Amino acid sequence: MPPHGPGFTGVLHSHDPEFPNDDWNLYANLDVELTTALNCEKPETAMGVFKPYARRHLAEPFCESDADEELMIIAHFGDSPVHIRKLMVIGGGPEDQTDADTHPNKLRCYVNRTDLDFSCIDDYPIAQEFDLAVNPDGTVELLTSLREFTNVYSVAFFFPSNFGGGDKTQVRYI
Repeated sequence: MPPHGPGFTGVLHSHDPEFPNDDWNLYANLDVELTTALNCEKPETAMGVFKPYARRHLAEPFCESDADEELMIIAHFGDSPVHIRKLMVIGGGPEDQTDADTHPNKLRCYVNRTDLDFSCIDDYPIAQEFDLAVNPDGTVELLTSLREFTNVYSVAFFFPSNFGGGDKTQVRYI
């Protein structure tokens, strides 16, 4: 059962016995069937980047871009919307390949858009854009705009580029 609280906040406590203090994480609220990735070598790994906070340092699973540096991970939430107050992104791929060059350097979030792909992404307003820091230890948190990230049913995390400027962008944790 996902965490719950008054209203739709979902942040008072967790019912996951393995991670009882992991009460603010997105993974517990995701719709496994609908969460996916675009331009990803293995789209089935999209759900794996959403994991308990205690497991944020685990190298796998991870999403890696396929044809170029652009990567989009689209998260869908269940029947109840969520409020997203902060985000954390850890990039760089598996531990034996952790490389700042593949860590995304920008994140553009699109909220409640279910029809996004690379051909139309420029037609929609960005809910919020972040300049990312290389964050291998998972200490950098990004605060979201309260207005844009309230009553969220889906969010597209678009990583347009990486620190190395190469063809591979890797995300291990959101």
